Amino acid sequence: MSSRRSLASHFAAAALAFGVAQGALAQTAPTAPAASAPTAATPAQAIVTQRSFSSFDPHLPPGAIGGLGALYLAFCLYAWRRGPKGALPRAFAGAVLLYGLANHQKITEEREALPTEVLVLSDESPSQSLGDRARTTQAARESLIAGLKNIPGVNIRSVRAGGEKDGIAPDGTRILSAIDDHLSDVPRSRVGGVFILSDGQVHDSTVSTFNAGEGVPVHALISGRSGEHDRRVVIEEISRFGIVNKKQDIKFRVVDDGAMPRQGAPVSVTIHHDGKLVETRQVKPGESVSASLNIPHAGPNVIEIKTADVEGEVTSVNNRAAASVEGIHEKLSVLIISGSPTQNTRMWRGLLKSDPDVDPVHFMVQRFPEQLDDIPREEFSLVPFPMNEVFAENLKKFNLVIFDGYENRHLLPSVYIENIARYVKEGGALLVMSGPEYAGPHSLYNTALGPILPAMPNGQVTEKAYTPRISERGHRHPAMRGLEGANRPGDAKSAPAWGSWHRAIDVTGPQGEIVMEGPDKKPLLILSRHEQGRVAMLQSDSLWRWQRDFEKPGPYASMLLQTAHWLMKNPALDEEALRLAHEQKNLVVSQQTMADKSTPVTVTTPSGKTMNVTPEAGEPGIWRAKVPANEMGLYRAEQGGKNARIAYINVGPANPREFIGTVSTTDILKPLADRSGGVAARMTDTTGALALPRLQPVAAGEKPAAGRDSLTVRMTNESVLRGIDKKPFVPNWALMLAFFTAMAAAYWRQSEKPFFGRKDKAATPGGPA
Repeated sequence: MSSRRSLASHFAAAALAFGVAQGALAQTAPTAPAASAPTAATPAQAIVTQRSFSSFDPHLPPGAIGGLGALYLAFCLYAWRRGPKGALPRAFAGAVLLYGLANHQKITEEREALPTEVLVLSDESPSQSLGDRARTTQAARESLIAGLKNIPGVNIRSVRAGGEKDGIAPDGTRILSAIDDHLSDVPRSRVGGVFILSDGQVHDSTVSTFNAGEGVPVHALISGRSGEHDRRVVIEEISRFGIVNKKQDIKFRVVDDGAMPRQGAPVSVTIHHDGKLVETRQVKPGESVSASLNIPHAGPNVIEIKTADVEGEVTSVNNRAAASVEGIHEKLSVLIISGSPTQNTRMWRGLLKSDPDVDPVHFMVQRFPEQLDDIPREEFSLVPFPMNEVFAENLKKFNLVIFDGYENRHLLPSVYIENIARYVKEGGALLVMSGPEYAGPHSLYNTALGPILPAMPNGQVTEKAYTPRISERGHRHPAMRGLEGANRPGDAKSAPAWGSWHRAIDVTGPQGEIVMEGPDKKPLLILSRHEQGRVAMLQSDSLWRWQRDFEKPGPYASMLLQTAHWLMKNPALDEEALRLAHEQKNLVVSQQTMADKSTPVTVTTPSGKTMNVTPEAGEPGIWRAKVPANEMGLYRAEQGGKNARIAYINVGPANPREFIGTVSTTDILKPLADRSGGVAARMTDTTGALALPRLQPVAAGEKPAAGRDSLTVRMTNESVLRGIDKKPFVPNWALMLAFFTAMAAAYWRQSEKPFFGRKDKAATPGGPA
C-alpha cells in the first residue's frame, strides 16, 4: 500500500508541475502598440478588421519536443510488451504532455486597412494662365476631388506643380519630376492612380519612359479647347556683339501652331531698333528669314521683331521677340585740331595714344603765316597734311572731332569748317576746349561753327585761381557721375578734393546743360545737343594742371573719357534713359533723367500682364522702382511723356519653353496614359462645359481598363497591424485535468497486476503465503 501511495503522489506532483508550467508559459500575449498612419492631404476613414487563426509557439525547441516524444513512445512500447494494462492511458498522458509543450494558441489580429493613395497634380505653369485654362483647371480639380472622396479607402494627395520656385517660374513644365517628388514617401504598391491636370505642354525628358508604378494608371486631363491656334516669332541666329556703324545679320522665323486660319499665307513683320521702326517685310510662316541691321551706337542695341496679332489665337505675347546686341567700336577715330602747341596738346596726345583702341589724327598749326623765318620750305621735315582727304572725303568716319585752343587764322578753309558743322548736325560729336583765343577776334565762334556752339564769348577772360565744381544739374548728368573727389550734391559748402585752375573764358547765353562751374559759378563745361549731333565746350585751358598734379591731382582722364563717350552717344551715359535690371526675385526699373520728378512706367510681363509703377528718387538723376519678376521671358517697360522711353530685359533663357508651345494638346501625354492604362482627355466638351470622364475604382489584382469612359483607380489591399491577442487553444486547466486523469487511469489499470510485470507474492509458486 505504501508503494502505491508513493507512486500516486509522484503522478500528482508531475501533474501539478505540468499545470504550473503551462500556467507560467501560456499567458495571454500583450497587445502590440499601434503604428502611426502616413500623413495625407485628405485622409481616408480608417477601416479596422479582425482575423483569427491558430498557431504553435513551442516552449522547447521542436527537436527537443520530438526527442522527448520518441523516448516516451519507446517507453510505452516497452511497457506494453511487459503488460498491456495501462499502456493506452500512459500513451494519452504523453500525448497531452507533448501537446502542452507545443503550446497550441489561438491568435486574433486587429488590422487597419491602409488607404489607397491617389495623386491629383495641378499644373500652374505660366502657359496655364492663358485664356480660361486656370479657371477650368480649378473647376476640374474640385470636381475630381469631390468624386474621389466618395470612394471608400482613398487618400487624396492634391498638389500643385510648375509654379514659382524661390520667386521665379521655372523654365518649362516638369510634371513627371513633380510626380516622383510627391510620391517618394509612399510605396508604389499603395498608389491607386495619378491625375495630371494640365494644358498638355510638358517638358520632361522622361515622358516616353516614365512609370508611376506597376499597374498604376496615369490620367491626363487637358485644359483648353481643341482646334486652338497661335502665332509666334522665333529669333534663330543673332550675335551678342556688333561693330558700330556696321551691318549685323539676324535670322528669324514666324511659326504658326495649331489650326491656323489661312494656313501658309504671308504675314507682315516689322523690325524695330531701340523702339523705332526700321523695316517692314512680308514673310511666309515656317521659313527662315535673314535681315541685316545697322548698329548705330555703342552699348545695348535692342532689336525687336513683331508680327500682327491673329484673331482667336491663344496669346499675342509671343508675337514679338527681342534680342540685345552690344555695340562695340572696332577702333575709335578721333580728329584733333590744335592751335599753337600747349600743355593741353601734350595731355591730349598722351591720353589718346595710351589707348590702343583709339586711332587719333592730329592737325596742329606749327606756325602762322606772319611768323616768318629764314628756314627754306624744302627743309621742313613735316609730311604735308592731307587736308581734303580728312576734312572732306573721310570726315564722317571720325567718331569725335576735337578743337583744342584753335584760333581761326584761315589756315583751315571755311569750306572745311562748314563740313564740320554739317558733320555735327548729321550726328557727329564735337568737343571744343577753348582758351583766350575764343574771346578774341579770331574766335571759333565767328566761323560756320558759331550757330552750333552752346555759348557765345563776351570778350572777357577771368585770370585767377579757382576750384571747378560739379553743378547741381551736373550731379544728375551721367557724364559727370562718379568723378573722384567731386563736391557733394546739395551741399553748397562742400569743396571738391581736387586741384585749382587759373583761367576761365567768360561766355553769355549758354544753351544746354552746365555740368561744371568755374569762378563765381560761371559756366565752365557745357553739354548740348544740336539736331542729331552733340557738342561739349570746356571754357578753360587749365585742365592740364590736374594731369601735372599742380597743388592736387584731378580726375581729368575720367572727365574727358566720360564726356567723349557721351558725345559719341554711348547709351549708358544718356541723360534721359529707362533701364531694366534683374536682381534676385525682382525687376529693378531705373530712370535716368534731368527732370525734377519721375513719371509712371508700364511694365509688361512675358505672359502679357501689365503693372504700373512710379519710380522713387535715389541718387541725383536716378529714380528707381521694383516689381516682382516671377516669370521667365521678355519684360518690356515703357515710359510715356515728353521723353518717351522703352526698355527690354530677358529673364531666364532667351526663348522660354512656356511660350514656345502654347497650344493645348493631348498628344504629348497620351502615350504615357495609354501605356499605364489611363486616360488622356479634355476637361471640357465642345461647348466649353466641364465634362470629366467618370471615376471607376478597380479591385486589387485586376488590371485597370483603358478607355475614355472611365478614370480608373486601382484599390490596394495593404494593411497595418494595430494589435494582436494570443490565448491557449485548449485551456491549461483542461490539459492538466486530462493529464492527471490519464495518469490515474494508467495507475489504476496497472494496480490489477504487478507494476512492470512484478507478480503477487501469494501467486508465486513456492513463495510465502
